[in-house]
Amino acid sequence: MEPELTNAELDHFLASRDPLETALVYGEDLMIDAEVEECLSILDTSCAYLRANTPFEELDRPESWKKPKPSIEEAPVLGLQPLPPHLSYSFLGSGDTLPVILSAYLTNVQVERVLRVLKDRIQALGWSIADIQGISSSFCMHKILLEEDNKPSVECQRRLNPIMKEVVKKEVIKWLDNCIIYNISDSKWMLDRLAGHDYYYFLDGYSGYNQIMIAPEDQEKITFTCPYGTFAFRRMPFGLCNAPGTFQRCMMAIFTDMVENYVKVFMDDFSIFGNSFDDCLNHLDDVLACCEETNLVLNWKKCHFMVREGIVLGHKILSNGIKVDKAKIEVIKKFPPPVSVRGVHSFL
Repeated sequence: MEPELTNAELDHFLASRDPLETALVYGEDLMIDAEVEECLSILDTSCAYLRANTPFEELDRPESWKKPKPSIEEAPVLGLQPLPPHLSYSFLGSGDTLPVILSAYLTNVQVERVLRVLKDRIQALGWSIADIQGISSSFCMHKILLEEDNKPSVECQRRLNPIMKEVVKKEVIKWLDNCIIYNISDSKWMLDRLAGHDYYYFLDGYSGYNQIMIAPEDQEKITFTCPYGTFAFRRMPFGLCNAPGTFQRCMMAIFTDMVENYVKVFMDDFSIFGNSFDDCLNHLDDVLACCEETNLVLNWKKCHFMVREGIVLGHKILSNGIKVDKAKIEVIKKFPPPVSVRGVHSFL
């Protein structure tokens, strides 16, 4: 049996220890000084959400806030970035709204024909997250299968500084407004075959994972908490286990009749190709029709229409073959040489 310490010995012992260590080890069982009390207060705040009576902060919206509408009802104001010489902007809406990116080498007649197809299939394109309707759950739905003896795990909420809290707040509001999450009170290769064509479309899904529903009985299995409440995902978030497989199968199912013929699919990147302008235009119409039928929305900013070259998986695809993307090489060349074993591991 260890001898008990006198008060003087105990005071000297605690004074030699870190305040955080003292707070973790002894908690409220001892008379504590200001530093230890501050550590206890921080720890108490960090894990407060574990108690049933946790007061979450109000998720108040700014006075100027209004629920976003689909782009075809109210075109969003978008900042257009400079494009490389082989690309140019065209617009599907009035007053230079609803931009799309086309090849800069098309004739005026060709541009008009491409725009006509895009306007006819405008529901397949998205300019904001409000354009995402969600792929029908009867077509594709993500399930989360757990073992029978599985027990739910809870991770402590991360403490956020004021700047990060505002970032989280904006993201939560955006997800809520677009039905990606909901509030709950509690919870328990293809590159070789792609090259060698005259025309391409390089398309990209708009927040791809967020377009696939999670099975209702599995939604509360992936909840998260933040200063503004506890929420569950209606649709797949990024980083969810097995979500990539579900998404890839969904995309392959949507384009099943086109894959290998004139469409290549890698996750939410779709490449359409053709050996003539007319063939490629017909292929585009078919692909966008499938997108409209299944409510798959594409991101206008990452879609390049009727171009002669593009970047796929870090390689430049052209009509005369495949080339390495020099921009990637420059990044590696400028990477500082590692000076430690950890640095070598990081580089690899």
